[in-house]
Amino acid sequence: MKDEGKEETRVVLRFSPRIAPIKAAVFPLLKNKPELVAIAKDIYKTLQPLLKVTYADTAAIGRRYRRMDEVGTPFGITVDFETLEGAKEASTSATGTSIAAGQKDTVTLRHRDSMKQERIAIADLPAYLVAKIVRVAAVDGRLKGQQRSSADNCVPKWSLGTRNADDRTDPSTSLRMTEI
Repeated sequence: MKDEGKEETRVVLRFSPRIAPIKAAVFPLLKNKPELVAIAKDIYKTLQPLLKVTYADTAAIGRRYRRMDEVGTPFGITVDFETLEGAKEASTSATGTSIAAGQKDTVTLRHRDSMKQERIAIADLPAYLVAKIVRVAAVDGRLKGQQRSSADNCVPKWSLGTRNADDRTDPSTSLRMTEI
């Protein structure tokens, strides 16, 4: 999809966050500031076991955002000077919690589709991203007429099985959707 901007065309691959090949990208605002780079790499290492993430520090921040838009990355995380010095003004975090003026250890979270940017505490970031991706996966939230609890994975599992007339099957693979 192409969005017409004021001066240029923005190319965006609008994957659902659940199926996006890269779930988030981590950027230091400037690659020549060791403090920003160290925090960005720590965030990258924290998120890596949970999600497919990438780290980028080449080119201007706008170009990095655009590059990630083109490959369908739904979230961009920027470590900026407010991370080190504290938020300039009080605001509400992406998670709904309040961020006090001067609060350190927050990052800018950019949403690919809306280009909306908001502050979020680094400590809240992993849970927030995982919840956003799982929430997208739980579009229906029901399987075989039973309400699924929020503790369930919300993603149907596939297991090998035989075909029955009342099962939902994938005829090409003889896989049956069941709760495991």
